[in-house]
Amino acid sequence: MELKNNTASKLWQPILSFRTLKQVYLSILIFLTLACIAPAFAQVISTPAHSMPISQEIELCEAAKNAGYLKYETYLLNPKDFQILQLQPIVQPYLARLNQALMTKDIDLVTLVLPPRSLLFPELNPATSVSYYQLIRNLEQAGLKTISVSSVFERTKVDFFFHYDHHWTPFAANETAKEIANVLDLDESVKQKFISSSTQYSWKPYNSRLKALSKLCGREYVSDEDDYLSSWTTTMAASEGLFDTRAGAFTKPSVLLGTSNSESSTLNFAGFLSEHTGQSISNQAFSSSGALGSMFYYFLSEEYQTIKPRYIFWEFLANPHTTDFNLNAIRYYRQIIPSIYGSCQGTALATNTFNLSKDVQREYLTLFAQDSSLMPVSNSDFYLSFNLSGHALDRIIVDVQYNTGLIDQSTLALLPSVKGHQTAYLEFLDNNTVAAGQVRSIHLTFPPSLEFEAQTKVSIDLCKKS
Repeated sequence: MELKNNTASKLWQPILSFRTLKQVYLSILIFLTLACIAPAFAQVISTPAHSMPISQEIELCEAAKNAGYLKYETYLLNPKDFQILQLQPIVQPYLARLNQALMTKDIDLVTLVLPPRSLLFPELNPATSVSYYQLIRNLEQAGLKTISVSSVFERTKVDFFFHYDHHWTPFAANETAKEIANVLDLDESVKQKFISSSTQYSWKPYNSRLKALSKLCGREYVSDEDDYLSSWTTTMAASEGLFDTRAGAFTKPSVLLGTSNSESSTLNFAGFLSEHTGQSISNQAFSSSGALGSMFYYFLSEEYQTIKPRYIFWEFLANPHTTDFNLNAIRYYRQIIPSIYGSCQGTALATNTFNLSKDVQREYLTLFAQDSSLMPVSNSDFYLSFNLSGHALDRIIVDVQYNTGLIDQSTLALLPSVKGHQTAYLEFLDNNTVAAGQVRSIHLTFPPSLEFEAQTKVSIDLCKKS
């Protein structure tokens, strides 16, 4: 029996040794693999991922070269990178009035203008830097609190932008949020605690420029080392609450307005702002919004009407905007500024309500009497407030006639109906910039192409800012 046991032991010994050897080999392999990748994962988990160097040489096709694309060092540039928005002098009074309107609501506007990526290479076009800082000075002259990211940009140059994408990196977003917090220098008693962390290891390429290049050249451009990053998220610490009961603590959220650089949850600018400023951030930014798009939508939103924020962080690009909502679009300031003040129902200087139907859609509607004594309106201290219910419209046309003979025509864009209602506002011309005179009458009409399926009720109030 003992012999059989010994014999069995000897028979199994080679197999046991083979299994042991395999286990040891696998253990060593796993250890070496973890040793190699652990530092990389640790870096990903502890700090926002930033732009990674590109090793692949990309040759531009003739179509791309003719379109102005340039491969410089490890970056793919296009003509927009060298263009800086010039603020028209006539816009500065509108910006000043916008800021003043927010101050009447106890809202602080903090402006952030992202630099163009061509600032990385001043040797290519020295004028770009001059134009960028001139834009900042012009905004400051209008009274806006403008955060300069020059110090952030100087110390994070190579990591500020993706190499093959038009966005900034989470690393740049995080560093900029720190700079904003330093400038605001809020007391700890009014700050809440937020924590940012990487949520997953699934990587997403940021290479919009490569995609555009592929479309131009009719061939696929794929880099061996695309710009990748992991997702980040920011949460309130377990000990905190939105409605903080500490003395002096803010009990209402702040708001982030801006472009896709702010909208993206992956880039996490809103989260980093919460972490470093201690403010709960409501992110109202959206892609392709230009400078004024998200602002236009937000001040007409139910959220703004319900609760006014403490801070509004306003981010936009220094490059010229291709959308209607560009920084020089006066037509939108004339709608945005009065929307900050909101409805004057109950205190209106004059009012008119009527039903609009298919039978009268092309008629020129006189809203107020021709007697100028009933229209004590002569400058931008006054505005019109529109409330529509019933069948939703996409726009209305307002004609304001002045005693000088001037007719000021404005097309107001209407947002989709919310709970059966649409609102719009229009600020009267500023006599300091346009010698319009005194308002004599106001008329309303609609584009002939509009078709009405049901009746629309229109209420219009003449308001004075307060």
